[in-house]
Order: sequence, then C-alpha cells, then structure tokens
Amino acid sequence: MPAVTTRLEPGRLRRGAALAIRKVGPRRYVVAGSNAPWFVDLDQDPSCGCEDNYYRGKRVGDCKHTLAAKLQERDPATLEALARVYEVRLRSA
Repeated sequence: MPAVTTRLEPGRLRRGAALAIRKVGPRRYVVAGSNAPWFVDLDQDPSCGCEDNYYRGKRVGDCKHTLAAKLQERDPATLEALARVYEVRLRSA
C-alpha cells in the first residue's frame, strides 16, 4: 500500500472534499473533475492520471481527485488535515 502523502494543500483539500465520487472497486473510485471524470486507484502510484497529478505530482502532494478518494476511504491523515483546514477557516471568520 502506498504511503500517505503528508503535504496537503488546503485549497486542494477543500476542492477534493466537494467533488462527486463513486466507488467502483476496492480502493478504486471515479471522481468528478473540471473537464472529465478521473479514475483513481489508491493502490497505484500515481493514483490518478489527471494533468495536475502528472505535472505537479509528488512535488506538491496529491491531486484533489486522490484526496477525494482518500476522504472516502476515511484516511486518518487526510481527515485530520481537512478538520484543521475548516478549524482555521472558522477561527478566521
């Protein structure tokens, strides 16, 4: 199983949490994208074939499609990061 990415951009995380997602197999999802749906397989590296993942990939962390899939899988590090993002936003309001 691939390691969990610890670099999570708040904007990507918020966008990933808002995406429509459908489970198609164990740790496999179809996730809505800006231009097209993307297939995400959390057991592959890279897990998503989107342009963002291809061009920026591990340099900046997971794409929003992969983050959406990790949220669906209830990945502890991703859920904790999302909670921190919204906690900071609430404090700033």
